[in-house]
Amino acid sequence: MFIGISGTFARASKEPEPPIAILRAAVLEATHLASKGKEVTHLRFDDENGTLVIENAAGTQLSVREFDDFVVQDGDERELLFTVTFEAETPLQGVSGDEGEWDDEDLSLRRVTFHPSGVSTPFLARLIHHDTDKEDVLRFDPFSGYVLFEEEEEE
Repeated sequence: MFIGISGTFARASKEPEPPIAILRAAVLEATHLASKGKEVTHLRFDDENGTLVIENAAGTQLSVREFDDFVVQDGDERELLFTVTFEAETPLQGVSGDEGEWDDEDLSLRRVTFHPSGVSTPFLARLIHHDTDKEDVLRFDPFSGYVLFEEEEEE
């Protein structure tokens, strides 16, 4: 009995997990579920609920990661403190390896696809903080799901 109660207090007193850590974990989980289930999985941000949702090709939810500590509740209205967007990585072009000319609409991804072979769409994620106008950019490795680099940008 004591062990169960102390475990509950330990979870309740734990600091909320930062959004970047939740995003990293969701990407790794989507990679793992695609490989384990031998099926394509998709990761998307549900801005209505403030969650990261992992689904299979049929649209069945396999996992949900919540950002509850980062949602402001005011009566019936919920306001997210940040938004997560996904963008495709562009292939470099030309001898100099220029980024090329791509429209933002062409790069925007509604969801990121993870294949059973352990490969995802090359992508980066942006966590846009509404309260500070700060933006965290994470570029993910399409083969492992780990973060290649992370940077902060001021808007």
